[in-house]
Amino acid sequence: MSDLRLTLLSELAATSEFVDDDVFTDVSEDGERYTSYRIVRMTHSIEPNDEGWTHLANVGLLDGTAIAVALLKIHLRVVEDSKVCQSRPSV
Repeated sequence: MSDLRLTLLSELAATSEFVDDDVFTDVSEDGERYTSYRIVRMTHSIEPNDEGWTHLANVGLLDGTAIAVALLKIHLRVVEDSKVCQSRPSV
């Protein structure tokens, strides 16, 4: 992945300002695993780039058991693609 240029978004920005539905499904690269996430907070907008990513967000599993960071491709207020990086608990 190339270096992305990020712009910090206000902590007061509501998710509804960016997407119609804050729940999206991430599909594994092999297409075998589907995981649903809820956007907790949009943290950064991303300047136009070759890969098409538009935003960086904090996301969580629907049951609230995990938190992660996701690169998102948002088009017409819909999450069209995502790349989720799960945080690992410290031991």
